[in-house]
Amino acid sequence: MNGVLFIFVGEFSYAMNWIAPDTGTIILHDCNPLVKEHQIVPRETRAWNGDVWKSIVKFRSLNNGRGCVIPVDEGLGIIHKGVHYPFEIELPKELTWDWLVENRTAALGLSSFEDVKKMLPADELMWWEK
Repeated sequence: MNGVLFIFVGEFSYAMNWIAPDTGTIILHDCNPLVKEHQIVPRETRAWNGDVWKSIVKFRSLNNGRGCVIPVDEGLGIIHKGVHYPFEIELPKELTWDWLVENRTAALGLSSFEDVKKMLPADELMWWEK
């Protein structure tokens, strides 16, 4: 695992300790790159997502499927206590583009905006509706 991925996963876990335990939410951007070249590190193209997808996959694998990705705008990662999408795949030794392509839905926990809203308590939906 590269050092950057380790820091991101650690930062997610650290942030979860400081946000409101039942209502706190972390939103990540660029979690679902659609083109291989857009996720290569270091950056080689103008349009770029980086490899943040690896961080959310690793986080979900270590946290029983906590979190998911809404497949809009190159992927919005949602980490919230109530948001789960089963993580029932085995991680390879190295996360690669080909592995992501083959396991995208399960690895990222791809979920529609409507499905994510159903996972949240009704009293927390006000900010989602705005």
